Amino acid sequence: MSQTASRKRMRIVDDDDEEDSPLHQYPVSLKKALKEDEWTSPTKSQRLTPAIPSPNDCGIDQSGTDIPQSPNIGDLTDLPDPLPTYDTEPQPPTLVTSHSLDLYVDAVNAQVAGFYYLERNLFVVQGWDSAKCQVTDHWYHLEYLLRTTGHDESLGVACSCPAGNTLKCIHQQFFKEYQVEEDLTRRLDQQDDEDVAAHMFFQRILPGGGGYLRHWSVRSTSTSALRGRAIVTHTSINADSGGRWKCSKDQGTQRCSHITAVKVAMGYEGRNNNDDQSSGARLCARPLADFATVGNGGAISHLPIHPPKWASLESDIQHYPPPPPFRSQPSSPFLLDSSSSCACASGRTFYTTNRPMEMRTCRIYTTNAVLVHTVQVQRCNVCPPKRRRFIGPDLHELGVFNFNNSVMVAHELLDEYTSIYTSSETPFTAFVTHVSRRYELEGHTFMGEDLFRNVWFSYVSLQEFDNDMKCTHCGPHPETVIWDGITLAFSRKHLKGSLLPPTVTDKQSTKRPRTKYFPKKQLLLSKTLRKDIRSILEAPAVGDLLEQVDDDDDVAGESPSKKAKGDLVQQAVLVWQHLDHVESVLAALRSLCPQLADLFEAHFGPKVYANQQRPAAKFKSLFLQIAAEESVLQMVNLTSLLEFRQFLADPSPRNIGHLITVPALYKVADGSRDLSWLYPIVRWMYGRAEEVFHTLMSMSEPFEPEVSQPETSDWRQTGCLYSMPKIRSRPRYPGIVLDQKKDSSSSQWGDRCGKYYSTYGEKRLTGGVMVAWCTHSICYGFHCITESEGRDDVFSAMVSWWPTAPKRVVYDFACSLGPYCVLRKPHFFARTFFAIDHFHSAGHTKCSPASFLSEYVNVDPHLGYINSSAAECGNSGLKRIRKSTSYMSQDRAIMYIKVFLSVWNRLQLRRQQTQ
Repeated sequence: MSQTASRKRMRIVDDDDEEDSPLHQYPVSLKKALKEDEWTSPTKSQRLTPAIPSPNDCGIDQSGTDIPQSPNIGDLTDLPDPLPTYDTEPQPPTLVTSHSLDLYVDAVNAQVAGFYYLERNLFVVQGWDSAKCQVTDHWYHLEYLLRTTGHDESLGVACSCPAGNTLKCIHQQFFKEYQVEEDLTRRLDQQDDEDVAAHMFFQRILPGGGGYLRHWSVRSTSTSALRGRAIVTHTSINADSGGRWKCSKDQGTQRCSHITAVKVAMGYEGRNNNDDQSSGARLCARPLADFATVGNGGAISHLPIHPPKWASLESDIQHYPPPPPFRSQPSSPFLLDSSSSCACASGRTFYTTNRPMEMRTCRIYTTNAVLVHTVQVQRCNVCPPKRRRFIGPDLHELGVFNFNNSVMVAHELLDEYTSIYTSSETPFTAFVTHVSRRYELEGHTFMGEDLFRNVWFSYVSLQEFDNDMKCTHCGPHPETVIWDGITLAFSRKHLKGSLLPPTVTDKQSTKRPRTKYFPKKQLLLSKTLRKDIRSILEAPAVGDLLEQVDDDDDVAGESPSKKAKGDLVQQAVLVWQHLDHVESVLAALRSLCPQLADLFEAHFGPKVYANQQRPAAKFKSLFLQIAAEESVLQMVNLTSLLEFRQFLADPSPRNIGHLITVPALYKVADGSRDLSWLYPIVRWMYGRAEEVFHTLMSMSEPFEPEVSQPETSDWRQTGCLYSMPKIRSRPRYPGIVLDQKKDSSSSQWGDRCGKYYSTYGEKRLTGGVMVAWCTHSICYGFHCITESEGRDDVFSAMVSWWPTAPKRVVYDFACSLGPYCVLRKPHFFARTFFAIDHFHSAGHTKCSPASFLSEYVNVDPHLGYINSSAAECGNSGLKRIRKSTSYMSQDRAIMYIKVFLSVWNRLQLRRQQTQ
């Protein structure tokens, strides 16, 4: 062989994606000729000799082994091809059998076999083992070109897989027969002509949850789009730029240009973070299912399925008699009936008796073994003939889920995963590994992880987890609602425009231009007075100063050290400033309410301070709430105003119960026989709270009555589900400039709140879930949030779904939520009490006790039933699925969360039924 030919051959080999390229095999042309369906003799043109295929060419698994770490569909092996070909037009010779193509179509529909659109006319496809009928770990590129010659058009397809230059390339056969190019042109909104350096098309969590496995398609700067592209693999333990890199072209080289291109495009070069935002790369390729009509991905089974028996409720509708566990070989084939259908892209097509039927082999996966059985099918007359779609039986009454007429799974096995993942942290990878080991005891092979994941999501979408978001004790609208957010997040690149949290306004949202920010809503208008009172409550210790003076008198003739004299002077200055503040505070309080000044002087005056008398905690709590930076309506809402009226009408000890809604007043009045001193204080507080309340009411339009809004969107798409019907949309407030704006990371969240929003919110994963709980730990609904949690999520949810505001709202940022809600809807939230739960109160060091639930529980025994930790209990359970949801797409994450909450609620409701 000449050096020129040798270099040319080496150049072609280097351009191929994998080392097992067919160019390494010789002689290729002779092998290709031997495997043709019919061989024509060059000297005897009339003699046609049929080729005898090898055993592996028929698509039958001869070994029964699996490729390690492959997302295989091992359940589709060993199946014969009994169905005839209905193609009427003559087909070109091919070595891709009808059976193998059927199984490959099923794999693409189930999203088990990767087939991703990159850009323009370029795809990346996953390898396919025709012998075992399963995918491999290798990835290749496919490119098509529509050629026009005169009035004729022809489609040219090239693939870089080992069979790409033969008739055995299943990727090319699939692309041509299923008219992917036509579907792509019809469904692609805008052709992307931008040259992207790298596409990330595959990402998976590593076994054990220790990191990522990512695949990139990287273009070359010197060669053609198909042969020049490389597959770059990145394995990392923490999803950043570290870990192990591998390129399909530059094996073993120290410096690979393709790996460098990924690092530069994604920002991995020079920095170490997990932000996949860069103009030089595309975060994720689009799966073929987004464009090609190869089926809508739905399962053959479509009828409602009962929830698991261990999570069933008495109110559940029984559609069919509960079947026994499906574990043994059926005695007769699965036959078609009136409920049999095909999951067509345009809708369900049902079985008809006047069309031919066929028998097909299927596999039934039970809890510990796989059963080979026969199912009756009928070719769908709506789907195009080349789609090879079949009508099959539903089988829900037998406890079997028919996924695609080839794969069937017992309900018991699918419910087993639901039970495990809702009880402990169990991702799909761990469960499939667990069941695979159990199957090995019977000498069987379980399905791959990707296939099981698709089957499970299709299955639970039919399970009737309905009417389980309502507590039997609290009713449809709980008076006490506990809100909390949790970082059940999925990747930001998976966010879709269909996600609609209640914070999103729509055409039915009313405008409220009169509502504006009202800053002067504190009980004491003077900021200096509020600050001085709080400083007096934390008075400097006078005992150290007096002790130092006594020591100086006892030790005559000895002068104190310089440091001691400095400390003594500093302590004296603090005492002097304290006494000065006391005098100014007394003067200011006397101008507002003389009796309030007398009460302050009696417990915090100069004489009490000089005598080193420690005031009672109840008086400190009262003045701390009076001098709070919060709105006076946090301490005295409309309910308290009405109770104040009752007390002021007869301020006697027998009416002291009317003050219980303001615990600080109730505690200082309790036990006093003469309440004449309290009457002016209550009257002054009543006047100030009424003034602020009427000011807010005058700035707000009357609250519109509820109008039932039909649910036009599916919660599976919007990520928003509550047990009540939606009756309003979140209003718009153009008069509030920063309305619906996220709080700045450099500022505190709320009015002087001691907990910083940046610490709580911005250090989370992207997005999360806001959940509403009753005091019995029953979830009443949830919605996904696109960014970080905020007060608007709670406000918008209550305005949209609650006909009347709850009496009590418990939230870990209630100190900020209360003013936020009352400013925008004073009519709606006038009687609502906003409180911080017991667990989070310790973190709010700068908030007054008027925001703490414990302040009210201590005086009102009726509030002792409130389990303020209900949300924390629910969140502790939801944390089990945090890792799993972080790797899911939006639709699947929503479904995963919904099933978990339904199971959680049902277990709680079953306990209530037995109590």
